[in-house]
Amino acid sequence: MVYKYIRNKAGVVGTITNLAGVTSNITEDVITTIGSSRAEYLNVHGFGSNEIAHIVDAFRRATGVHEFTILAAGCGMAIMELEWFWAIS
Repeated sequence: MVYKYIRNKAGVVGTITNLAGVTSNITEDVITTIGSSRAEYLNVHGFGSNEIAHIVDAFRRATGVHEFTILAAGCGMAIMELEWFWAIS
């Protein structure tokens, strides 16, 4: 049974098969910056702290979805996923 995938810019790079190994890389700053729904998405999809920092930085700097997808590219999400991520609240 897989409890959580581990993702980085290369995509899924591992799995956590023991509930005790499930941890979160989400900080209060992340939640404040991108909102709780987006933060929970990153958490349950297993993004690492470097990828989260990259996404949060892109979110802070972007003025629209197109700019966000350019800035966040390479974080482990496809462009369509990044567009969806920008649009959720």
